Amino acid sequence: MKNPATFERPQGQSNGAEDVQKTEKKTFPGLQGQSRVGGLGGQAKLLGISRGSVYYLPKPVSEYDLDIRRRLDELHLKHPFMGARQLRDQLNRQGIQIGRKRVKTLMMKMGIEALYCKPNTSKKTPGHEIHPYLLRGMTIRTAPIRFGPWIRRTSHWPKALRI
Repeated sequence: MKNPATFERPQGQSNGAEDVQKTEKKTFPGLQGQSRVGGLGGQAKLLGISRGSVYYLPKPVSEYDLDIRRRLDELHLKHPFMGARQLRDQLNRQGIQIGRKRVKTLMMKMGIEALYCKPNTSKKTPGHEIHPYLLRGMTIRTAPIRFGPWIRRTSHWPKALRI
């Protein structure tokens, strides 16, 4: 058994210390003239952004995703009422195997959504005049008060209101 202190790494592997290379010091363009800012962390703090966002490099979008996004956009323009499930079915018919959650994610990234009636459509509109209910507290005993004098047939009235 080998002594762990004298363990040798297989060829092609390293402990990472040899891989570290010195890079030039990074600075933000807006703070080029500032002295003694304290590196990227200090510069990020001065700008009011998180330090992690300084180092973040977004992944480029693949050609496959761009093709799917283009097809989703075309389908959404033709059928704006379709949601993620129907769009997934359309893409599957076109030969693209994709799941509903992936379609929903791409729709969110693209900023598109299905066109449908949203809830709370009967909320009051600000500034709209509200008319009072004028029959509150009145006892309705005859038909003309409730239905008006223009109604002549009484067969469709409730029995309690028939004259």
